[in-house]
Amino acid sequence: MLTGLAVAVAAAAPWYVRAAERSVAVADVEGAQSSELVVRVSGRVEGSTAPGGTVHTGTQVVDGIRQQAGAVVDVPGAETTVSMRESGVITSDLARVSLRLAYRDEMCEHLDIEGACPRAPRELLLSRRTAQALQVGPGDEVDFTLSSLEPVPYRVVGTYQLVDPLGQYWALTDFGGSPALDPGADGPGDPAFVSSDTMAQLPIKEILSDYHLRIPKGLFLDDIEGLRGYLAPVARDNGVWRASTDAVSLANRIDRERDLVALGVGVAAVQLLVLCWFGLFFAVRHTAEQRRPDIGLLKLRGAARWRLWYLAIAQSAVPMVLGAVGGTALGLGVARLVAGNVTDSGTAAVMSGIAALAALVGAVLAAVAADAGGMRTPVTDLLRHVPSRRRGWRAEVVDLVIVLIAAAGLYQSYATTADDDDTTGLSLLAPALVAVLVALAAARLLTPLAGRVGRRSLRSGHVPAALGAIQLARRPGTHRVFALLVIAVALLGTAVGGFTAASGSRVERARHELGADRVLTVQARSRAQLVAAVRAADPGGQTAMAVVRGNNGPATVMLAVDSARFAAVADWQPAYGGPAPATIATLLRPAAPAPLPVKDGQLTLEAAAKMLPAPLAPLRAGDDTGGVAAGAAAPPTEPLFVLLHLATASGDQLTVQFGPVTGARANYTASVTGCGTGCRLVGFEPAARNFAGRSQVPDPGATITISGLTGAEGPVVPAAVLGDVGRWRAGVGETTTGPNVTASGSTLTITAVRAAREADRATRVFAVDAPAPLPMVTTANTVTPPAGDPRLAVFGGEPVPFQVVATVPTLPVATRFGYLMDLEYADRIAENPGVGDIPQVWLTDAAAPDIVDRLRAGGLTVISDETAAGLTARFDREAPPAALRFQLVAAVAGLLLTAGAFIVVAAVERPERAGELAALRAQGLPPGVVRKVSWGGYGGLAAAAILLGAGASALAQAVTRRPIPLFVDGWDVLPVPVGPQYGPLGLAALAALVVVGAAGAAAAVLLVRAVVNAGSSSKESA
Repeated sequence: MLTGLAVAVAAAAPWYVRAAERSVAVADVEGAQSSELVVRVSGRVEGSTAPGGTVHTGTQVVDGIRQQAGAVVDVPGAETTVSMRESGVITSDLARVSLRLAYRDEMCEHLDIEGACPRAPRELLLSRRTAQALQVGPGDEVDFTLSSLEPVPYRVVGTYQLVDPLGQYWALTDFGGSPALDPGADGPGDPAFVSSDTMAQLPIKEILSDYHLRIPKGLFLDDIEGLRGYLAPVARDNGVWRASTDAVSLANRIDRERDLVALGVGVAAVQLLVLCWFGLFFAVRHTAEQRRPDIGLLKLRGAARWRLWYLAIAQSAVPMVLGAVGGTALGLGVARLVAGNVTDSGTAAVMSGIAALAALVGAVLAAVAADAGGMRTPVTDLLRHVPSRRRGWRAEVVDLVIVLIAAAGLYQSYATTADDDDTTGLSLLAPALVAVLVALAAARLLTPLAGRVGRRSLRSGHVPAALGAIQLARRPGTHRVFALLVIAVALLGTAVGGFTAASGSRVERARHELGADRVLTVQARSRAQLVAAVRAADPGGQTAMAVVRGNNGPATVMLAVDSARFAAVADWQPAYGGPAPATIATLLRPAAPAPLPVKDGQLTLEAAAKMLPAPLAPLRAGDDTGGVAAGAAAPPTEPLFVLLHLATASGDQLTVQFGPVTGARANYTASVTGCGTGCRLVGFEPAARNFAGRSQVPDPGATITISGLTGAEGPVVPAAVLGDVGRWRAGVGETTTGPNVTASGSTLTITAVRAAREADRATRVFAVDAPAPLPMVTTANTVTPPAGDPRLAVFGGEPVPFQVVATVPTLPVATRFGYLMDLEYADRIAENPGVGDIPQVWLTDAAAPDIVDRLRAGGLTVISDETAAGLTARFDREAPPAALRFQLVAAVAGLLLTAGAFIVVAAVERPERAGELAALRAQGLPPGVVRKVSWGGYGGLAAAAILLGAGASALAQAVTRRPIPLFVDGWDVLPVPVGPQYGPLGLAALAALVVVGAAGAAAAVLLVRAVVNAGSSSKESA
């Protein structure tokens, strides 16, 4: 049975490794970012105005790109896509947007289109939010300006929204990924799609081109080395084309995880086999004690040496072989049941057979070594009824060698860990080496300590204690079984501690990386639409919260949240520390002026225009803006317009144009449609000409004075607000210059100023309905902002001023640095938002079952749906859990094996001990003393082994690093358990008490029964 148990684990190990290796690879591929599954080859091809070039059709250009770029990287089975792009500016009558003109193979199949797909030259497909910003739709015309060329008219044939922007098709492009989710991006993240012929006919010398290969996932699972060969050209620059991919990182991660599984399982299996072999050695050695008289008699009768060896070995080898056959079948069956089938089952079965055979051979050799002592013993000693108490020098040397090897291995594991943080075999063996040192030291003390206790107990009259202690002292092999029990308990404690700590850490990491019980990644036209849709879906504000998650680099995470719902929805863990979530929400949303509402209908603007000297802006060296110096005045060369910027409740931007405004104070009217019962007044902007022209910023010194804005129901902007300069502000961009804003009485005056760069000049004035600087909560390790004017790029756009209102150790989702802010306030203060932010909806586990349908009804598109439980399950399939599970199984098997060896040893010595106790019983020893001796001897040995084993495990956890890392990527954002884990250690000690205690109890009960039977036999004989 002992051999069968060890062989079962050995046979299961290779099969388990192969199944686990594929499982972790599948988990890595499923959890991989889309960019890790795509190769991008970038370069340039000749445009229509290339020197000596010829005009090609779009199909010819696409075929040329495919041929040239495909020669750089070729991955068999990969789906390929060709893209072309060029940056420019699109203008309508009311807006101007910088974006990319783009073509991509199969683009219309991956777009949700309202209208038609562009086929003919100069047909344009705009994103829905870009069309809304330009206030155009299908059938309208816009102008596209390429570089410094003249504007070219294009016809809008439809609007689109990306389908699955986080999928492989859009990965590693300038069109998809998180930029496509950014709910306010009106920059390069939203391309205008055209046909390939339109791109080929652009009047440029070179066209920026991309060739994408979508790698088949099967290559990562079945042919990772072949994939490395296919990706060898990546990062090489041949002068025209350059390949890039994150697939190599994914392949390396899979290799690391596979290596960790193989190493962890292999070390655990080897530890178990060594424990098994030593256990069998001592078990066979004790059973050999019963064969001593037989061997002695055979020697007296002149039996041949080979016959003696055959008789001795066969008694152990035959049951070992039978046990190995059953163990192999059991191990393979359990491995297939637990780990599942593997792709190469034949190879896995062969490896399992080899491992089982190795375990059997080692067991047989251990039995041979155990019998060798009896074969060398003289006949006179073999015929003695009491074994010699003298210890040979060989045993001393073996113990010393084991101690030296364990100490050297422990030191080497420390040295390896100091130089390299990777998991090694020595680092995995370190806890076992500590257990060996403790067990051998305790075992060496067991015999003299038992002898001293026995002598003192005799002198004091404690007969049960004296008999039990003397028995331990007179049995020289008992201390070795005791050492095995200590080691097995220690290994179980280490395995349980590592397994429970890793399980808890995976749950905490999943909760941290999501930030809530459930997280939906969505698409939205704007951040305001995101907030409005979530509030409508959850009116109570207790189960859903709008969040925009941004990344300002790999180590910095920004979270903009609907702070009124933060305390109820966010999964705030104790490790975050700092103020309570409700306090944080209050700090993030201080009081601010209420927004100014605007309704549909006719509006009347009372305004005047005139020229004033450009204020406080001395002429700078190299300034070629053509502006006027301070104090100069010139008549307007272009008519001035006033643009009224509005935002609907769902975040749609509306622009109303008044003018041209000329001369003295007068009334100008315009109609507002699209607001329904309420829009938010964003601000006023004086503009020269019209947005259809190239210049919309008036010349320096141009002034607009606004005296009123009135609707059908009265003033839209109260006179007191219009004349309060504190209710109006210029842009907060770091490089934005102007305008000058003054207010007096009931008028607001906006004056254009000069700037070092024309691009930095601005005339838009914003209504103050959010605090500036923006309140933020940061992590404690965040770099302290500079004094004076600390700024941060919010939503990937221009840096805005902020102030830190609280610090915490870390924040949900944050890796190293984190920033937390109110979403509405951040949306109102941010200017020119860029790309890279991801809109999400955080949900509690109490969210309504139809919450997704409610969000879709609010205009959101759900891209992904992830739960903390699902993320934890994915972490459970990674390498560390796989290795830890096998380590735990091996530790349990080791405990069962040593408990079995304990039972065998007790069974071997039971006849002699029963005879001794029966003789004492006949001389008047009370039955209660017999029971105490029996239970105290075996129970005491088991209890001492459990206590010392638990202590050895605690010591190993205290002085060694964690044998198997919690996460293969070294994630340590939240504090992880270090040192002894007393809860799991207590659980392991309880399990050991059940197993080893049961073995000791069985031995004690059988000994008492044997004493009774021996006494009865003596009486019958008498």
